[in-house]
Amino acid sequence: ARIFVVASWLAIALWSAAALRGGSLPRALGIYGIAAAVVSCVLLLSSLLRLDAHGFGFVLLLQGAWFIPTGAVLCRSAPPRAGATSS
Repeated sequence: ARIFVVASWLAIALWSAAALRGGSLPRALGIYGIAAAVVSCVLLLSSLLRLDAHGFGFVLLLQGAWFIPTGAVLCRSAPPRAGATSS
């Protein structure tokens, strides 16, 4: 479970950093993703966050608070046009 939590937070942090650089997500979501990832990993690796039912639920709540608004933003954004290239 520890590997899953650290790996999923690493993915969220990298997605948030890429979104901050590219401007594809609101700045607040990018900052939240990076901050929540850092805080959660520090708490987990310092053994202040145990992955029992409550600790893992807390992790999923924090991740859901990032995934749901991020998904909403991505669903509302215009799809790329066919043949369009990104530069």
